[in-house]
Amino acid sequence: MKSVGEVMAIGRTFKEAFLKALRSLETGKVLTSDNIDKSLIRQKLITPNAERIPYLLQALIDGSTIQELVDLTRIDPWFLHEMKEIADTIHEISAFTLETLPKELLREAKRSGFSDTRLARILRVTPAQISALRLKEGIVPVYKRVDTCAAEFESHTPYLYSTYEDEDEAEPTNQKKVMILGKWAESNRPGHRI
Repeated sequence: MKSVGEVMAIGRTFKEAFLKALRSLETGKVLTSDNIDKSLIRQKLITPNAERIPYLLQALIDGSTIQELVDLTRIDPWFLHEMKEIADTIHEISAFTLETLPKELLREAKRSGFSDTRLARILRVTPAQISALRLKEGIVPVYKRVDTCAAEFESHTPYLYSTYEDEDEAEPTNQKKVMILGKWAESNRPGHRI
């Protein structure tokens, strides 16, 4: 839904949900890219457009201040501070190799919503190598519940989402399961949804 910018993502922090949401766009693009034309950064930031976020993160990586970006974009400083933390994490990870990456930094990157694919691009390795390192270090997702009843009463059909925390709130049962993938498509027939 590019026209309204609608995506769905759940995380323990804004950064985690934001990075999940960007991945859910399924554009195949990464947050920052060697293909960004640095001469267009100012233009891409002034006018809202579909490429604004990668250019915003690139500007932060390149050292733009929050105030400079507030002046250019009129984006609330709170969001820019969150994006700066993402840019800082990218910068910090890029100082390491796969072999020297501290376990704590890998865990924090996963908690912040970085995908194995994104980490692989930063470290110039394959996603499979990142996944293998995560598993070796015991960094695996857990599942948290979404309280669909607002704590008013017990939810018998809770939604779950994955995150990289310590406590797993999933309570597996032997009952039949349903998986909701979070995406729908429309056919050519008006009013028909798949």
